[in-house]
Amino acid sequence: MMNKIIYVDMDDVLAETGRMLVQVVEEQFDRIVPFESITDFDLAQSFDLNETQLEQLFDEIHRSEILMNVDVLQGSIEALHNWHDSGYQIHILTGRPAYTRDTSIAWLQQKGIPFDSFEIVDKYGRQPDNAQALSLSDLQKRKYCFCIEDSPDMAIFLSEKMNAPVALIDRPWNREHAYNSLVVRITDWNDIYAFTT
Repeated sequence: MMNKIIYVDMDDVLAETGRMLVQVVEEQFDRIVPFESITDFDLAQSFDLNETQLEQLFDEIHRSEILMNVDVLQGSIEALHNWHDSGYQIHILTGRPAYTRDTSIAWLQQKGIPFDSFEIVDKYGRQPDNAQALSLSDLQKRKYCFCIEDSPDMAIFLSEKMNAPVALIDRPWNREHAYNSLVVRITDWNDIYAFTT
């Protein structure tokens, strides 16, 4: 039987987190950085922040009030409903801090996004040891029919370590990387849905 489980990342796949970051950086640090200038997944590099400022930014962007007001990527809800109605399981896996779990689930429910499971994954080695987060080694044991990501590192991990096809949503921070043939760059959710059906 065909595996019908879809891996879906959250930030900049479902949620317009990068555009929210631009607003928060302007408000917090009086610094205007256009979205297209976020060319490094390392936010300290992209926004020219020192360690203290980076911690301040992370604290701010993970507040419930901020996360609950992030916009949803256009076309994502419709595509996920179509897949779900066709018998696919939607597994949402995010690298957000574990303490954002309840807020993240509340946002998904508020937006009407269908999902069968939600998990925090220690994608970038940022989760504390006591966090209830899935490790990359545990993730590697999973099987997905395809994955949707924006992170260059995760696209490489999923395709090379897990042999999973990846739809990589085009973002300025993932353009300067080399990917294998399992990674397909996608402009938006309309392209993703067309690519995978």
